[in-house]
Order: sequence, then C-alpha cells, then structure tokens
Amino acid sequence: MAANSGEPNHEDSISVTAVVSEARCLREFVKEIAPSITVDNLKAMKRFLRDVISLNVGVESDSGGELMATLTTCHCVNDYDLDLLEYLLGVTGRNDNLNMLREFRRKCSPTLGSIPEERISEISPAEGRAIVSFILNESFQDITLHKALSFKKSLCKHLKLIPAEFTFVTTVKIPQKHLVFQLPSEVLPFLRHCTGWRKEWLFSLNVSGVQVSGEDEISVHELKISQLRLQEDPVLVSPVLRVSEAARTGDVPELKRVLDAETITKRDFLLKTRTDGATPLIIAARNGNTAIVQCLLDEYDVDLEQEGTVKIDGDLIECCTPLWMGSLGGHLAIVRLLLERGAEVNHTTLTNSTPLRAASFNGHTEVVRCLINHGADVNKRNQDGNTCIMVACWNGHLDTFRLLRTSGANMEVQDNQGFSMIHCATAANNLTLLQELLPVPNTEAVNAKTSEGITPLMLACEKNHPDVVLLLLQKGAAVDERSDKGLTAAHFCALSNDINSLHHLIDYKADLSKATERGSTPLMLACAKGYVSIVTALLRNTCKSKLKNEITSALKLRNLTGQPSCLGLLATPKGMDINAGNENGETCLMMACEKGSVEIVRILLDEGADPNGADQSGVTPLMICCRRGQERIIPLLLRKGVLVDQKNNEGDTALHICVRHYREFSGHKKCLEQLLSTGVCLDMKNSSGDSPVTVALRNKKWCGQAFEMLHSRGLELSSPLQDTNGDTVFHKCARSGDVSSMTFLLALDNKGPLQKNQDGDTALRAAALEGAEAMTRTLINTVSGFSLRDKVEALELLGVGVLAKEISRDWDISAVVGFWQEALTLRRTHSLTLPNIVPREFPLEYFLEARLPSDLTAFESNPSAVTAQALQICDRVLGDTHSRLPSLLGTIGERFAQIGEFCRSLNIWLYVLEIQLKSLSSLPDGVEDLLNTFRCFADAFGFVLSRSGSVLHFKTVYQVIKSALQGFKTCPAVYESRDKMMVYLLHYLSALLEVASDDRDVEVVMETVKAVAWLGLRSTTGSTLLHLAANSKTEDISSLKEHLHFPSRRVCELLMDSGIDQNALDSDRNTALHILLTKGHAEKDVLACFLKARPHLDAKNSSGKTVLDLARCKKVRGVVRAAERVPGLQCLAAREIIREKLQYEGIVPKRLETFIQLH
Repeated sequence: MAANSGEPNHEDSISVTAVVSEARCLREFVKEIAPSITVDNLKAMKRFLRDVISLNVGVESDSGGELMATLTTCHCVNDYDLDLLEYLLGVTGRNDNLNMLREFRRKCSPTLGSIPEERISEISPAEGRAIVSFILNESFQDITLHKALSFKKSLCKHLKLIPAEFTFVTTVKIPQKHLVFQLPSEVLPFLRHCTGWRKEWLFSLNVSGVQVSGEDEISVHELKISQLRLQEDPVLVSPVLRVSEAARTGDVPELKRVLDAETITKRDFLLKTRTDGATPLIIAARNGNTAIVQCLLDEYDVDLEQEGTVKIDGDLIECCTPLWMGSLGGHLAIVRLLLERGAEVNHTTLTNSTPLRAASFNGHTEVVRCLINHGADVNKRNQDGNTCIMVACWNGHLDTFRLLRTSGANMEVQDNQGFSMIHCATAANNLTLLQELLPVPNTEAVNAKTSEGITPLMLACEKNHPDVVLLLLQKGAAVDERSDKGLTAAHFCALSNDINSLHHLIDYKADLSKATERGSTPLMLACAKGYVSIVTALLRNTCKSKLKNEITSALKLRNLTGQPSCLGLLATPKGMDINAGNENGETCLMMACEKGSVEIVRILLDEGADPNGADQSGVTPLMICCRRGQERIIPLLLRKGVLVDQKNNEGDTALHICVRHYREFSGHKKCLEQLLSTGVCLDMKNSSGDSPVTVALRNKKWCGQAFEMLHSRGLELSSPLQDTNGDTVFHKCARSGDVSSMTFLLALDNKGPLQKNQDGDTALRAAALEGAEAMTRTLINTVSGFSLRDKVEALELLGVGVLAKEISRDWDISAVVGFWQEALTLRRTHSLTLPNIVPREFPLEYFLEARLPSDLTAFESNPSAVTAQALQICDRVLGDTHSRLPSLLGTIGERFAQIGEFCRSLNIWLYVLEIQLKSLSSLPDGVEDLLNTFRCFADAFGFVLSRSGSVLHFKTVYQVIKSALQGFKTCPAVYESRDKMMVYLLHYLSALLEVASDDRDVEVVMETVKAVAWLGLRSTTGSTLLHLAANSKTEDISSLKEHLHFPSRRVCELLMDSGIDQNALDSDRNTALHILLTKGHAEKDVLACFLKARPHLDAKNSSGKTVLDLARCKKVRGVVRAAERVPGLQCLAAREIIREKLQYEGIVPKRLETFIQLH
C-alpha cells in the first residue's frame, strides 16, 4: 500500500502472513495503480461496494490507496482472491488498470498458506459478512489454489452470488481440511436450513460440514430437512418465511429459535405478518400442528381471533380465523384447544362463513358436534344464503347432514338463488339423501325452481347424474319445464354430454325441438360442444318422427287410421329443422365448424344441412373453417358445392378471412391451398378496398407462406405498403426470423430491406433487435446497400436482442459477447472509431463501453459487465426516442435484478419511467407500458426490502413517487388508470416509510404524502387512498407481502394526518372503517388507529349497515362499542332528517349534505 499515515497497521489484526501471505505483491501493485484512480473512479467504486454488493467498507476513504488498504485489512481482497479488485477496476472503465491487473495475476502465483483451526475465530469479517468454513471429506485431495478458486466458482453458481460478493480467505489442513471464505451474512439462513434438493450440491463438492464462525459445526449428513417451499435464491430465506415454514411443518424448536432471537417489536411483527395471506397461527391450524398452536398461545400470547386469507380449491377465503381453518381441516384437537382458550365459535369470514360451515363443508362430523356443543349457530347463513345443512347436503356428507338436522337445522331453507335442499342433494348425486327428502312423490318440491328457473331435474342433467334424473322423473318431475332463459332438461343434457339422462327424457316423451329464448335447440348446443353421441341420438329421434308422419299419411290414404298400427313404436315428439338458425342466424353446421368436429359436420351434411347458409353477419360455414384453420372440414364442404367467393357483410370472402387469421403452424396453410385449388378469385376486394394480398401484408404476424402462395398465383408485391408505424413487409419478415421468406422477398425487391420505419430502423436493425441471428447475417451478407456502420451497429444490437430474448437465470452470454467482439473487430479493421462517451452517473453508473475485442473476453464470466455493456449500446445506438428502447431497457433492468444488482436495476427502470412519461403525450397508447413499469417498482420494492433494507435507497422510492405525481398532473391517461395507480402509490408510500432513516427523511415523507393527498384522488368506485389502505386486497400486487402489508396502520395514520377524510364515502357509501371491517382484517392496531381519530360510528352504507353491524366477532364489537360516544346535536338532527325523509339537498350548505348522508 502507499506509505502514508492512513495505511492500516497489519500487525494489529490477525497475522496476515498466516492468512493471506502478507500480500506484499498486492501492495506493490496497488501502489502502482492508486495514483491513476480519479475522484469519479473512486466514487464509482464506492457505489459498487455499497449499492451492488451491500458492502459498507471504505466509505470514508479519500483515495484509491486508502480504499484498497481497508479492503485488504477486512479480508475482502488478498493475493489469493482478486475478484473484487477486478470488479472495482471494471466499474471505473479503466481498461489500462484492468490490463495491468491481468498481467499481475499471470505473473503472481502465491503459495497457498494455512492456519490452525482455532485461529479461524480470530479473523474479523467486514460489516455484513461472516467467516464460514467448509469442512471437506478426508478423501479430498491436497488443496491447491486452483482447487480453492474452483470451489469458489461452484459456490457462486449454487448460492447465486457474483464473485465480488465473497472472498476466499485461507485454508486449514489439520486436523481436518477446511476452505475458509468470507460470505454475505444474508446467505447464512440458506446454509443453516439446507433442503433435500439443495444438500446434493454440498455432497458433490465433498463437503462434510459447514461451520459459521462462532457457531457449532453442522454436519451435512445431519442437516435438518425442513422442506422449505422456497425459490432457489437464498435471499428469500427471511425470518418471516422461516417462521411460516416452521408453523407449516410443525417445527417447534425452529419457531422458538427464530422468535426468541428477535426483539419484542420484531417478534410481534413476525407473529402478525401474513405469508400468502396467513399468519403463523392460521398456518399451524390449517396444517393440524397442535404443538405449534399451543406454543404460540402459551408462550407468545397470540391473538385467537387473528384473521387471514387462504386459498381453498382455487377460492380465496378472506378474514378466516385459526378456528375456521382448524374446523375446515377437521383438526379436532386444535378446535377444542382454541375453544377452551375462548375463541369465538361464530366468528365469520368476509363471506359470513362460520367455523361450523367450514366443518360441514368437508363433512367433519365430530368437529361439527364439538362446535354445536359450544354454541355454534346451525342456521347461520353465509352471504349466498347457504346454511350449514345445505353445504353438508350439497357435498353429500350424510352423517353431518343427519347431525345438523337433529340439532335443529331448518329443512325448508332456500339460499339467495332459490336452491332448496332437493337441489343440494341432486347436486351431490346422493340417492340416499334424496330418498330421505322425498319419501313419497311430491310434485311441488321436486319441481321447485331457483331464481333462474332451474329445477332439480335440470340440475341433475347438467351435473350428469342419470340415476338421479330417473329418480326425479319417477317422483313427478316435469320433463319439459323451462328455465327463465328457456332451457329445458334436454338442453342441459346436450351441454353436459349426458346421453343416459337424454334417453330417460326421451322415454318420458320430452320435446327435443324446443328452443331457448335465443333460439338454440338441444341439437345446436350439442353441435357447438362437439358431442357426437348426443347429436346422433337427437337426429335419430327426428328420423323416427319423419317416419311416423309418412306412415300416418299412408294410412289416411287407405282409410286405415282407426286400425291398430306400429305408430306406438314410433311415438316421439315432433322433429326439428336442421337448417334452422338461432337469433344470430347461426345454424348447427356453423357451430360444428366452429368446434372443428369433422364427424358431426359429415353427419349434418348427410342429413341435408345447407353448406352455403349464412348468419346475420353474412358468415358462412366455409368462412368459419378458414378463420379457425379447420383444414379437414373444408373438403367436405367443397364436395357439397360450397360457394368459395361468397362475401360476408364486410365484403370479405373466405380467402380474405383465411389470410387475415393465418398462422404458420396451424391448419391455415392447408386451408389456403384448398381454396386456391378451386380457382377462387384473387383480386376481389372487400368493403375497405383490401385484396387478399393487402390483408396478408397488413397482418400483424408475419405470414410468409401465405404471401408466397398468393404471389405464386400471380399477385404482385406492394413493397411500399407500410403500417402506421412505417413497417414494411421486410420489417415484419425480418422480425419473424423467416429466412426462407426473406430470400423469396429479396428476389422480388433487393432494395426493400433498406426502407426505414418511423424509428429509423431498416429491416436489418429490426432483425437484430429481435435477436434473430440467422436473419441478421442473411441481410448483412446479401443486401449490398447497407453501410459498414449499419452492419456494425446491427451486430451490436444483435447482442442486445439475444440478451433480451431469453429471460432465465442461467443464460449463455458467450454468443452475446461474440457478436460484440465481431463488431469491434470490424470497427478496427475499417478504422470506424467508437464514439467517445462521457461517463455519466444515471443510469450508466459511470460504466464505459468496451473499446477493444480483448476487453470483452473477461465479460463472459461477468454478467454485470455484459448487462451494463448492453445498456450502453442501447443508449448510444438507439437514443431515447426509439419506441423499442423502454422495453429493451426494462429487460436489461430485469437482468441486473437476476444477478442481485437491484440498485442498478431500479435506476434503469427510473430511466425507463422518465422516457415513458416524456413520450406519453405523443403516444397515449403507451400508458399500458408505463403502468407496467410502475407495477414493477411496486413489486420490486417488496422484493428488495425482503433482502436488505439498506439496498433500497430513500431517494429511489421518492423519485418514483414524484414520477407518479407528475404522471397524474401531466398525463390524462395516467389519471384514467387511477384505479391501478392509487394502489401502486400506497405501496410506494409504505416502502418510503420503511427506508426513512432520519428526521429529514420523515419530513420528506410527510411533505410527499401531503402532495399525494392534495391531488384528492378517487377511484372509479369513489374510494380514497384511505379506503384502499384499509383493504387487504391492496397488497395483492406484491410478490413478498410481508414488507408491504395492508391494512397498514402506519400508512393509514399518515394519510389521516395529511388531511384525507376518514369519513369520506365511496360509491357504496362506505367509509374507510366500513372497508376495514368488510374487506380488511380488522387488526387491533389498525382498528385502534381509526377509532382514535373519532369517526362517525353511526354512518350507514348503501346497505344500511353501520360499523357495529359489520363487526364479525364479539371482540371487535366490544372495541367499537367502547369507542362510541354520546351523539351530538348535529348527528341527532341528521338522523331525524333521514328518518323523516326531509328534503335537504340544495337547502343546507354542501358540507352538511355530506354530513347528513353519513347517517
């Protein structure tokens, strides 16, 4: 190191001679390069340490020499491991220093030293780092430096780290072989809680144990397998997830280990935090882990009435309690424990479902008995009007049904849709239940209708229960009864493919020709579904009807009508017209063509279906086949003499439609060949003046085969034809990567690829941006009009396109680097200089683009440098007005996030946000891309906070909020999307509160929230930000909800302190407190926050409900009642005005109108 007073005293730390072989050569090297490190270089290096690898080392260093001395002292750089030093020199863009470092590496071959095992504990790691020893098997060969660094490379791969984030420190050879590394502390949970599928990589590296300095050794063979259902990235193993996983698996020691290691405040946070919507207590109750439940209740005094959201068979159950979850799972011991501790037996979810209903749903009879004995209400209805006995009946739980019936359940109940107990038993396909409910034929009960006119017979046909159908018919069910939409039981058989039930209906003389109110017959519905057996049965019945009519006519001619005949055998309802259409004119044949059922089409054509019939839009069966690519049906239609040039109401022929919907790998190619083989008219134009070839050229997706086939029939190429963005046929072909079609097009017009669109892109650049290598090289090699600069920039953009094409964690970057090296070689060969770019902080972080092919060699092992190079190329070649730039930069930002460089990723997205806001005024249709960027921030903030709060900067979150406010003020399209943007704003505010670190930050937070409140935002349903902050669904957009959690007490307090009225009403006249109790979780702290602000508790929503009416349990009702106060004169007057229905609007001041409306 440079000999100055700032040089650290190596004698004071652990013997560096033992650990890092004195690093004499390294000090000499650093002394040589230190003078060349500028102030900007030093700033870039510090930013890399702080923002990219979260290493708070050398912050106070004033020179490169001081920084290197500090890094050496804390074992981040040594003679053995120079990875961090190489990264630091790389971010400065100083290729001269990088070349010197590579030369130094080549010449310097330090001897690998070792230390005694007991000296490991004396090594002092850097802040945020830990010393970890990997103990090797005895069979492991002698340790060399090459093997140690190879081991580090494997750690990089499996721990998802970059080489600069950790350092190889030293070895231990006696009594066991150790490899000692300095690792980020955040990966320690992953090493301590290694899963089964993760343990294999430790075995593959001959590791027998892992030891974190200061802790006991953990044998790999005895590592606890906790079956963490987590992503592979170790950054996700947070205390929140460890607690939830322990609750799920029943691991009491792990649960206590995590909770006891935290402060009381953090422990309370962990016990209330929801993972996938559920708290640890709810998770334990759901999985039947009685020991966990008892531990949480006895040792941590967890609230029995915690509410969460869980997904059951695809349905979200919101605000369910531990008792509700235990009842659903049938965990009797947990149910008894919770009830003994005072859990409220009738506590309801948001849908008014009780624990008794949950137990009844799954038929847990003993749990049902236990709940009833503790006072459960057997006739409590949920929001749909279902009672517990209806649920048990619907799911066929006979024992539960009988227990509820003997416990006083109402047997005559109907739900909100009119479903009776007969309907429920029918849906359950339970003949025993039906026999109990219908001991004798009961015409009134068996034909009871729902609010939509559905009878039990229709429901049985819909559910495909033929035995129930027969029983209902025997009990007096009306066979031809209609629903409110005109459907009969036969229609439901056709929809459900229930052939056996259809035969029962035919036996009971059902009328199969009846049409619904929209004109659909059972035959039409069966054709639309593609059910051959139903179609065959219905047509056979029609044939019998026709034969009966013919025999009847013959008997009349012979005056034999009074004689016995075989007509009884043919007694069927009247037949049906096979060519009849529904209200839109769609026939059975059209529906079969739409479905693609070749067999049904063949049957219908044989029965006389008209192949040229058209619906009200003029669409024919042939047009339907051409749109859907039904190449097997078209020959059947052609054989029946279909008209190929027939037009629909828009003037399109089947050929127009086939080309418009053309897809390369579907049946459209064969359809087009079949149409062309008939001699169809190629020049016919539709109402818009487009011929088939024009339609082909305007197709958003390239259809080269279609164009070639049309051209082969004599149609001419119209290369000047351009889309609204200026794209020609060559641009579309280039993006598709269809080299064969491009070769064909070049033979017709070899100058076509030179045309430019509105972005100034030629076909060559369009291909490169899509990462289409074969197409790019074809254009470079065959089109003579491209300049050398065009070709070089195409190769540069090809690397960017390939990088952006495949988003995955393990991408191959050798090809990307190869394109860039080829481009630089061409530049040097033809003396085409690379522009001198002035280093800038945002968003490039002072990164300088590689200027020599050799500079790129090291990039193959440095994903960060590759991604930064792509960013620089985009910025230099495309500029900030190119329409593709935001999407490319967004992908590059995602690349940075994948390798853990979240600060760079967020900075790039900020840059994207800046570009999108500028361009939105001229391109209003870009609002969806802008919203997607805002959503990325909301999701990313939760992810980054889960890893390390220090990685997320206050300034970054603040800048995103400022951009959102700017969008609201300057872009009407952003305001129109306020339903989404208001949710994003709440996530940003929550993140801003998380990262505020001092009084100045808190002041900025208050000013920011006041600026947000000043906008007076209301959603399309009238919700304020406070309504949304009280709603649990607000957290749904975040992938890691424990850090951006709603309802949020801090956010609610902040919004109310900033002037947002908690008594404001949405379109359903709900206040924010109404929302908290109906769409939130009514957590104690959030509820207390609202009640402290003294809201109008007597305010009624549009359903006439007050806050007290909406409380779902006794405890919440008690808290609300305790906050009630004697109503003032204004409240009493408002109540009287409402009760007496007095006119007040336009008479009292406006502010009082709102006040009266509260009551």
